[in-house]
This record gives sequence, structure tokens and C-alpha cells, in this order.
Amino acid sequence: MKGRLENLRRLKILTDAVRRAEEARLASIVAEETRLSETIRVLDQARSHRAAAVAQDIDAAARAGADLLWQGWADRRRIALNRALAQLRARKEAMRQDLQAAHGRDKVTESLQRRAARIHRREAENRRDQTS
Repeated sequence: MKGRLENLRRLKILTDAVRRAEEARLASIVAEETRLSETIRVLDQARSHRAAAVAQDIDAAARAGADLLWQGWADRRRIALNRALAQLRARKEAMRQDLQAAHGRDKVTESLQRRAARIHRREAENRRDQTS
């Protein structure tokens, strides 16, 4: 039984490490998602400010056509950012499922470890009672 307890202790260390690694992977994806969302927000804000400025007064950039070029770039950039964000969110969902599985394995191992320890204690008590 002692060998089984040791094996479960080692397995628990392993499942805990895997769970923590999955949590770290997911955290990096969440950080990247936040960064992309913020970039989209800043771009949208710049577009809104620029549209308001152009509506009030046609400036040199608008007269030269640079404004249209910038708006085209901003549209393409937003599309690319949204595509990257959608792909990232799909990866995040897959990682979330991986984390869920790792968490489940860790909890099952923890439960097996507690159960084996209870059985080991009971067997030790029975041996003590028999020798007394």
C-alpha cells in the first residue's frame, strides 16, 4: 500500500504541474486577447475622432486624398485584427477545454490519493489492533 501512496503522490505532483501549465497557457491567450481588443478599440476611437474632424472642417489631408488612404488602411487593419481575435478566441476555447480536462484529472488524482491514505490508515489501525 505504501508504494501505491507514493505513486499517487507522484501522480498528483504531475497532474498539478500539468494543470498549472494549462492555466499559464490560457493566461497568455487571455492577455493577447486583451491586447488585440484594446488595439481594435484604439483604432475605432481614432477613426471616430478623424471622422468628426473631417465633418467639421475639410483639412489638407482630406483634400489631398490622404484621409481616404488612411481610412482604407484603418478598415483593412480592423479586419485583420478582428480575424486574429476570432482565431485567438477559437484557440482560447480549445485551451479552456484542455484546462478543464487537466483540472478534472488533478481533482480525481487528489481524491484517489485521499482515499488511498484513508485505506492505509485503516489497515494500519487494524494491524495495531490485532497485535494488541
